[in-house]
Amino acid sequence: MKRFSAFLICLLFIMASGLAIFPAHVFAQRGIRVTVDGTPLSLDVEPVIRNGRTLVPMRAIFERLGATVDWNAGTGTITARRSNQTIQLTIGSATASVDGRRVNLDVPAEIVSNRTLVPVRFVSEALGARVDWAADTQTVIISQGGVSLPLSVQEAESRLNEYFRGINPELFVMAPSNQSSNTVRFERRFRNTGNRYSPNRLVGIVTVDLSTGIAISESIDGSDRVHINLITLQVVR
Repeated sequence: MKRFSAFLICLLFIMASGLAIFPAHVFAQRGIRVTVDGTPLSLDVEPVIRNGRTLVPMRAIFERLGATVDWNAGTGTITARRSNQTIQLTIGSATASVDGRRVNLDVPAEIVSNRTLVPVRFVSEALGARVDWAADTQTVIISQGGVSLPLSVQEAESRLNEYFRGINPELFVMAPSNQSSNTVRFERRFRNTGNRYSPNRLVGIVTVDLSTGIAISESIDGSDRVHINLITLQVVR
């Protein structure tokens, strides 16, 4: 009986020590689910959360979204391709490449339990899907019915307005009529509800390649010029 009691005490001590040893985020991350168009994504490694961003096994997410994926162990580089799109990530790097253009990442790709994990929101949005988070069920919800390439003029206008509203609610774009090519020029204007300038003042031109979803926004006075990915609504370099 004494031996059993001693064993039980040791077991309880080990369990308590284990709870103290493992970081809290390990337990908080259990139970994260990922669905694509309503169907659960089969994963051989649990998703993890880093700085508020969810990472999932690269092959599962890329292949489920219709992309082929290659892994270069020598350089730690992931290359995914779908149609005319190419996405590259490197383990530990805070930048990625989308069709040759640099994109800043909130969190880098990493290796967990011998599996390569990638940021699910970046990957999904780069491939034209929409991503939502259901906190009550700890579920990443991916919908492929989102924006896809090539964009229509109306989709490009809507995405540009969403991007510029995030900078200043007074900014908006207008598409000139009779646009027939894959390259469309929008006028960037400032509503100006105040009295300093005339209303709907022209402040810039935005040129959009509908086939790639890349917009080049230039101010009239030449003070700024940025490239915008209209799928992810992120500035690219």
